[in-house]
Amino acid sequence: MSVRLKRWLPRVAAGALIGAVIAVVLVIALTGSNQPSAAGSLPPGQAVAATWSLSPSSLLFGDTLHMRVEATVDRRRLDPRFLQLDAPLKPYELVRPRRWTDRVIGRYGEIVYRLDLRCIQSACASPVGGLRRITLDPARLVYLQPLEHTWSAVVSYSRLDPTDINARARGVTPFGQNPNRASKQPLPPWRSASDLAPVSYSVRPGKAFWFAVAFALLLVSAAGLMLRPYLPRPAFLRRQREPGPLELALATVESARASGRQERERQALELLGTELVRSGELRLAESARALAWSQPDPPEPALTAALALDVRKLIEERSNGHGA
Repeated sequence: MSVRLKRWLPRVAAGALIGAVIAVVLVIALTGSNQPSAAGSLPPGQAVAATWSLSPSSLLFGDTLHMRVEATVDRRRLDPRFLQLDAPLKPYELVRPRRWTDRVIGRYGEIVYRLDLRCIQSACASPVGGLRRITLDPARLVYLQPLEHTWSAVVSYSRLDPTDINARARGVTPFGQNPNRASKQPLPPWRSASDLAPVSYSVRPGKAFWFAVAFALLLVSAAGLMLRPYLPRPAFLRRQREPGPLELALATVESARASGRQERERQALELLGTELVRSGELRLAESARALAWSQPDPPEPALTAALALDVRKLIEERSNGHGA
């Protein structure tokens, strides 16, 4: 690996890791407040808002009708625990006990009421081949001031088709004409409701968003651990370490040069050359030995200082903040 690549690899790794962290933070900042939720902000001046739904809007006699009321309450102004749903159901009856859930989303509270209804009385029966419109009485959310909602009509279709009734009288079966006997079962009416039930989630979008953010942070942390050998460590995290042989040899050269003793400086330069050979830096080793035994003049101070600077840079590149 070249010296230039060694120099730039830590910077690239650190830049990529910082970019990943910034991307996660931007995703949280830009989309965290826009996650899908029924508990959105309320209109100005209102403490309670609600969405009302009856599904399906058209059904066959005896089918189940689903009522859903989602109420959003400003918790700073009202206590959601005291909010009540007053919903007359006649002529329908509850199939199972009323269900409701509540949760807190910041300053808002969300309460969801679910009612499953069914009517098998004559009041809901439609004429043969016809339909009947059934309108429930208005429902109200009651607190200090009631919030009333008027339901749209529900269309109830008959399960009996006049064509089917006539075909049975003629002895037509689902498998064709039977002249010997009348069919025991009428032909299917082929009626169905096209309305879709309210959307439901195995994991709510808001919770899925935070799971994704946690997973992204986990991936960034794993990337940081993998790149740790290549990342520069901040000065305040650097541990005190013992200097390596090359650093000791360089310190000996600098000390000998400061003392002014020529023989001692030559020996220190020879020691530095030996350590440079062991480190694989043959070019610097040749320079150190050439200075050590330069004749007849003593080692040139400017050249010795330049050599020490090159060796110091080499040590810093190799250590990369983690020690040589």
